[in-house]
Amino acid sequence: MDVKGEGVIKNITSTFGIIETENFGDIFFSSHNLIKEDTKEGDKVSFELLTSKKNNRTEAINVDILEKFKGLKK
Repeated sequence: MDVKGEGVIKNITSTFGIIETENFGDIFFSSHNLIKEDTKEGDKVSFELLTSKKNNRTEAINVDILEKFKGLKK
């Protein structure tokens, strides 16, 4: 069973990021799991949760933009 969620990109670097969610807390993702390369902090995204069998860590995969952030960064 796939667990899907939505959230907002809290932090992003060239290699990883964090999605802030209401239901799951902060979720880690690797940049190679981004569907669109132009994903930025503040964008609303959808994702699927995957728990690694190797280290039992949960992360987001198939991270896709639902809505681009329209605010200004200070």
